[in-house]
Amino acid sequence: MFDVNLDLLLPARTEVKGAVHGNPIEGFSFLAHTRRTKLSTCQIRGVAGHLATCDNGAPFFIGSKPTGAVVPGDAVLVAPEAEDASAILKAAEQGKAHWHRPKPVVPATENIAESEARCGSIVESWNGQFVFREEDRGSVPPAKGLRRPQIGALYAALAHWSVSEDPATIVMPTGTGKTETMLALLVCARLQRLMIVVPNKPLRDQIAGKFLTLGKLIECGCLPEDVRPPVVATLRRRPSSAQEVDDIFRRANVIVATMNVAGQCSAEVQDRMAELCSHLFIDEAHHIAARTWAEFRRRFRQKPILQFTATPFRMDGKRIDGRYIYTYPLARAQKEGYFRTVNFAPIVEYDSAEADGAIADRAGRQLRADLEAGHDHLLMARVRIKERADDILKLYRDRFPEFNPLAIHTGIPAAERQRRLDRLKARESRILICVDMFGEGFDMPQLKVAALHDRHQSLPITLQFIGRFTRDLADVGEAHVVANIADEAISDALRNLYAEDSDWNYLLQMLSEAATERARKRNEVLAGFTGSLHEIPLQTLFPRMSAVAYKTECAQWNPMKIEDALAGHRLHAGPVVNPAANIAIFVTKDEAPVRWGSVKQIQNVEWNLYVLHWNEELGILFVNSSNKEFHESIAEAVCGSKARFTGETMFRVLGGVRRLTLTNLGLSHALGKNIRYTMFMGADIADGLSEAVKFNRRKSNLFGLGYENDEKVTIGCSAKGRLWSYKIAYDLSEWTDWCAHVGAKLLDDKIEVEDVLSNVIKARRIGERPPLVPVMVSWPEGFLSQTEEQIDIDIGQTGAAFYECELAINEYTDKGPLRFEVIAGRENASFEARLSEERAEFRQVKGLAAFATVRGKRRSLAEWFNDDPPIIHFANGDFLVFNELFELPRDADRRAFDPGKIAAWTWEGVNLRKESQGPEKAADSIQRRVIERIAEGAFGEFDIIFDGDGTGEVADIVALRREGQQLRVLLAHCKHSGADKPGARIDDFYAVCGQAQKSVHWRENPRRLLKHLLHQEDLRLKAGGASRFECGSRREVQQLANVSRELGFSYRVIIVQPGLSKAKIAPAFLDVLGATETFLQETFSMPLEVIASA
Repeated sequence: MFDVNLDLLLPARTEVKGAVHGNPIEGFSFLAHTRRTKLSTCQIRGVAGHLATCDNGAPFFIGSKPTGAVVPGDAVLVAPEAEDASAILKAAEQGKAHWHRPKPVVPATENIAESEARCGSIVESWNGQFVFREEDRGSVPPAKGLRRPQIGALYAALAHWSVSEDPATIVMPTGTGKTETMLALLVCARLQRLMIVVPNKPLRDQIAGKFLTLGKLIECGCLPEDVRPPVVATLRRRPSSAQEVDDIFRRANVIVATMNVAGQCSAEVQDRMAELCSHLFIDEAHHIAARTWAEFRRRFRQKPILQFTATPFRMDGKRIDGRYIYTYPLARAQKEGYFRTVNFAPIVEYDSAEADGAIADRAGRQLRADLEAGHDHLLMARVRIKERADDILKLYRDRFPEFNPLAIHTGIPAAERQRRLDRLKARESRILICVDMFGEGFDMPQLKVAALHDRHQSLPITLQFIGRFTRDLADVGEAHVVANIADEAISDALRNLYAEDSDWNYLLQMLSEAATERARKRNEVLAGFTGSLHEIPLQTLFPRMSAVAYKTECAQWNPMKIEDALAGHRLHAGPVVNPAANIAIFVTKDEAPVRWGSVKQIQNVEWNLYVLHWNEELGILFVNSSNKEFHESIAEAVCGSKARFTGETMFRVLGGVRRLTLTNLGLSHALGKNIRYTMFMGADIADGLSEAVKFNRRKSNLFGLGYENDEKVTIGCSAKGRLWSYKIAYDLSEWTDWCAHVGAKLLDDKIEVEDVLSNVIKARRIGERPPLVPVMVSWPEGFLSQTEEQIDIDIGQTGAAFYECELAINEYTDKGPLRFEVIAGRENASFEARLSEERAEFRQVKGLAAFATVRGKRRSLAEWFNDDPPIIHFANGDFLVFNELFELPRDADRRAFDPGKIAAWTWEGVNLRKESQGPEKAADSIQRRVIERIAEGAFGEFDIIFDGDGTGEVADIVALRREGQQLRVLLAHCKHSGADKPGARIDDFYAVCGQAQKSVHWRENPRRLLKHLLHQEDLRLKAGGASRFECGSRREVQQLANVSRELGFSYRVIIVQPGLSKAKIAPAFLDVLGATETFLQETFSMPLEVIASA
């Protein structure tokens, strides 16, 4: 028979296969490829077949069954029923042909030197093999090659290595081909031995598989078909010695490991790994925050290290270190077709118990709509822990059984996980619930609906994962992500997302079908801007409440003239303008020589943000900037005005602020090292202010703390024209609202600055305790600025959470030591404030040693108090901070309480000495009677009535009712009588007035109040007691806590003292009540009601 020449598809031939110390090592002689082959019929030892000779001269035998006969090239290809050339071709094309010989080398049985020589010859074979070829999708037909980001990263790495061995970072969005970039570098740079470290097992196995077959480099024409692939070792078990490292590493060109394996090896083993490898690649480098990653990387400090990541920020929010040699922007990835817009579909559900259902409903409906539109989409629901995965799986199965939801996590055996993934790929299921381990390294572009039930540590990776676009799949559409923006963690994650990469401005399409009012207003302002600040996302701008103001007379402003005002100053970005809101934003960049040497190559760079707002109604231009320069020239350019507000007019902004207490920067030492100067005014400042008012001396700089419009405010002003507050504007509309508020005051000539300043609260330094009766002591400001969960107090061996603790006055007297108690659970400790002209000192005088742990730092309470003092309030309204007594203006309108407003109840059947109802709900207690009257509607309708009695209480009774966007809060403070019959005992009254004044703390932070109620309920139930809820439930309070930031609040405070006889009340009582009423009214406009006996 004549010889036959044909193009034969040769299957891949395995050259090495086996395991060393439990770690697979595998490599091919060549991969499947087509060769021109000459076939000649022959018969060897009775076996009929064909002698084949490839165009490269390599001979082998083709038979229909295996043979052990000696054949040319010692190579046997088995092709079933291969009787002629056509049958051989058919068997090869159907994948039925396989190599019988040569048998793969078992690495564990081969001499290490021989294995190492093979690896070396593979690397040498790559010389001149790689072709730099870029795809051209515009040609006909489209020319295959590497993608533009791959080519860019490849050149960047080669350029970097030509001049440096320092660690380098490449940022390439998910779906742009990081793995092929690594492969290209391996071959074109002929890396001698490469180690790749990845974060998880799925990614390890995927990358190992791609390196075995060289990914798509052959398909895209960058490598010839017969190229020799590398030998790849997959590190599944930790080597126990340097010798084991040699046994594994010296037999491979590429070693792929998870950090959990490599990073847990001994120092000796890790050092040997670094010695044997020529290069280290770290994939998904945003995981590198962990110390294990960093320590392992340091072992390779003498070797080239390349870090690949889809986001330049680590899991802890910090930027990945290493020199950034190439960053491919997300926006360009979208423009080039590697990424599509992600549609963000928010839901707003403040009840956490209902949130998962709402997310599932919205995501499931989206999946149905996508399928009806002809898209082959799948849904991925992400949760944080395995236990949550099982709960969410049931939820999806109940709602969408037709999609056969499945869950996958590390608690499921590997074989079962694979079966579930196979069902997903076969479309037997379309919904997958997964934990964080799922996603990176998983290749399924049909996952286009993401439901975020829990915040993922790396939201950008999740969004990139579902947003990547595969051009080869015509039935894949745009992605949708569903999340609950009422969840603070999700809102924070979105804010951080914009901070990481400004391109998300364009790639994350906000769907407005559900949003909070605040979010809606914020989005409207942001959407109104024309243009962008490029790499600076508007969503990340949180300007301080500060501005300089200019009076304008123009009919229209012209923000585009900003550049004219900068006079050679470099405008880096902007201006961007919101025409409807009259806001303009721009960023400048200043460069100056360093001051420590004549170094021309290095410059100091300073970036400054400018935000301008022209309030047309007021005729005022407000300029907010991080730089004090160019304000006047900017105002003249955009509004034609140089008329800056200055001088005495500036102090009008202090008008209308109740309980105004002044301070200024530079005098904070008068109050102690940890007292913020935003808190109180020292005595020396008070003296200076008095002189300024008395002699009309020029005031340059004032800053005040007080209350306005039922909220705590700070306001600063300088004669030179600057206005500021220590509040941060979380969206630009908040800043413009603040500008309108202070601007109206600047124009109000009815505000008399002298009157404002004569009515401030002033301090007087004292050397001994004042002859005043203390009624309340409040925790240090530093304690109240923490969440309750961040503080623990222990007295002796008894520890208590902060919400179980309180401060209480020891004796209601105007003489003797000034003492108070710290009560923590069942223990208490007494402290004394010792005053002198120079200082105030807090000492513990009774009880077991008391300590506080604040955010992990443990110190004695005396030490805490001496750095950050408790504030002692007196019956007349004055208060003490360290050794400075803050006295209310005596000439102000300080009225006694109107006795006509005291309600006299009959207390028949009530023991006036029994204050609390206790767990048994004692019917003859004062508290029980008040609860019953509230439930009957004596104070209006309430949905929640809560027994708050106990240490650290908000009030003895807390009643709540939500009406639209307003929450009504009733705080009832009860006090037992010191005698069996009502009378006029003032000692009975001091304590309850002090408790009523503490209501200000709970009004200042309503969310803290609601959380405190939840803590109290949990403690009661944990101790086996009855619920504190007389009406309503824990779930309702939790829901109110979740929505609290969107609500307004209306508080009422009630003092209940049946030991007080209305008929016998003395003026001293009315003075104390009057001071309490004034305090509540001037802070948060809280009305005070008093209930007594006839």
